[in-house]
Amino acid sequence: MDDTLLPIDLVIAAAEPATRQEVDAAPAPQAKPLKRISERHHALARALANGMRPVECAATFNLNPGTISALQADPAFTELLNFYRTSETQILRTTQERMAEAANEAIEVVNEILDDPEKRAKMSVGQALEIVKTFADRSGNGPQSTSVQVNIHANLAERLKAARERAAAAMIDITPQAEDAA
Repeated sequence: MDDTLLPIDLVIAAAEPATRQEVDAAPAPQAKPLKRISERHHALARALANGMRPVECAATFNLNPGTISALQADPAFTELLNFYRTSETQILRTTQERMAEAANEAIEVVNEILDDPEKRAKMSVGQALEIVKTFADRSGNGPQSTSVQVNIHANLAERLKAARERAAAAMIDITPQAEDAA
């Protein structure tokens, strides 16, 4: 008998289960490295850097979650992500801190005015109400507005047509008649 393997024998041999050592020795599949970073990659990196979860990014950018995982493992994308994490976070944190400090100072000024009977006496009722409205609004207790939409179907086109017909029927011709010369 011939010991030459036929192509089908190779397929059957390859279909046998691998041993644990063969699995451990096999190289892990590698995703293709990014050749070019597009604007979409920048937008995705900014979203991830600002705290959006990969699942949310997948839905937002219409990507497969596996694609986002592969991108997060890519060295070029990781570098881009780290860039946005440091720069955007610093800018965002600085802006948020400054806004919070300004808000805290404004609250202190309001408290000083309210604590001082002389200053409080100089405050108008309108100013006090504006302070109450602003603080209530910022704490989730502000005025709430509701809008109601009313659709009225009044057959306006039919009514307008009927009115025009009545006006045309009621019209009297007052054009002077030319007298016969004969």
